[in-house]
Amino acid sequence: MNDHIREAMNLRDDIRKKLKRDRHNITLLEQYKREKKRVRSLIAEGKAKYYHNELWESRSNMSKTWKTIKAIIPSSKNSPKDYISDADVDKANKFNTHFANIGKNTYEKTEEILQVQTCLILYMTMEF
Repeated sequence: MNDHIREAMNLRDDIRKKLKRDRHNITLLEQYKREKKRVRSLIAEGKAKYYHNELWESRSNMSKTWKTIKAIIPSSKNSPKDYISDADVDKANKFNTHFANIGKNTYEKTEEILQVQTCLILYMTMEF
């Protein structure tokens, strides 16, 4: 990362702060999107130049060349599937079931309470 990229990132962050204060400012939103895109492209361009130079400098050393290639290409070990375990999926499903049933359970409990209150009111209004 060079100073040019840092300056672009700081400008993007400043615009983002202004946008947070004035969320309905369409001009700021468009400016933020442009800067965000520019920073992404500057980073990609910087990475490409860096790896190109690394490969060029290590062209006579195959070990360094392969190290650089491995750094460029992501390994299959880092795939998102490895980060989500079956236990995590089970926990998520239990949370989903719990929160999906809150409305139903609340309705059933209020129905029971209403029935009890209705019976009490009828009992109290009865004449013996």
